[in-house]
Amino acid sequence: MPPAVDREVVSEGDGRVGAEETQGAVNDGWLVVEVLEEPADAIRMQQAFLLGDGESEALALVRQQPTDVIMLDEARAVRCAREMGLSVLRTVGLLLQAKAQGHLASVQPALVQLRASGFRLSESVYQAALRHASESP
Repeated sequence: MPPAVDREVVSEGDGRVGAEETQGAVNDGWLVVEVLEEPADAIRMQQAFLLGDGESEALALVRQQPTDVIMLDEARAVRCAREMGLSVLRTVGLLLQAKAQGHLASVQPALVQLRASGFRLSESVYQAALRHASESP
């Protein structure tokens, strides 16, 4: 994860959903904050595509350390990643995968908590996720 995502989620997000879990993942060593070798690349992407710090650094990090999948939710960043030939995993997709693999008993509480924290999740996506997870709304 790039430094901007760490800052946005952990430092600036202190007390918000996911901040403690993300810090724990970093502390446990299964999530690593990677310094950008070419920070100017992130700045160029931010300006060219009107992306936030976290999204532009995440995309720049993919150029630095190639991967097939990137986790993003912001629409402009998702379009940019797809133009780069990347598969995009969004938060709802991650929750559905977690349930399918037995890490979550239900996605509904997580979706409700995300919405309550201000995460933008349309009613149609919410309902589709519940259907996909075989959970009644």
